[in-house]
Amino acid sequence: MNAFLKNARSAPAKAATLALVGVVGIGGSMAMLLLGRGQWPTYVGAVAMAFAALAFSSTARRLYGGEPVRPAMRGFLIGFLGAMTAYVILLLGAVQLYMAGLTEGVLGYAVALAPVVALIAAFASLGLYVFRETDELLRRITVESLLWALGATLSLATAWGVLEAFGKAPHLQLWVVAPIFALLFGLAQGLVSWRYR
Repeated sequence: MNAFLKNARSAPAKAATLALVGVVGIGGSMAMLLLGRGQWPTYVGAVAMAFAALAFSSTARRLYGGEPVRPAMRGFLIGFLGAMTAYVILLLGAVQLYMAGLTEGVLGYAVALAPVVALIAAFASLGLYVFRETDELLRRITVESLLWALGATLSLATAWGVLEAFGKAPHLQLWVVAPIFALLFGLAQGLVSWRYR
């Protein structure tokens, strides 16, 4: 960590930079995904969502004087980002095969459930990280971040479902819940880590 970078920015400037990364990365990718309507912005937004949480966490770590990445965290980041990227790619591929009419019969079940395998791998990498991390504070930060992300995801999904039931929001496909959870987990990681500094 560059000591100059760590000390040169004031707390409000650090928070503003972090908010900017969050809004641009997460908000922009979500907007592209939801408003792209099957065109190229949908695919760019979907892939960007997989990287937005990592960018937010990385920015928080740099701004608030993070230490070098520990082996357990490195393994988690590689596994989680790889699995979430595979999830998005498999999901978009499955949608394209469905739209082309190539998902009849048993093959349709395999194509539809292929992204779930990547999602299971993502959550498994998170569980392995909590198991392998020897630093109690880092483990606590991760568990707290998971709880915040889970609560926020459930709250947002419930609120959207109620709005949709009352005709106040458009229908949202349930497959977006996992990427939203990943983004909220990345946000929570940055904010909870900052709180413990």
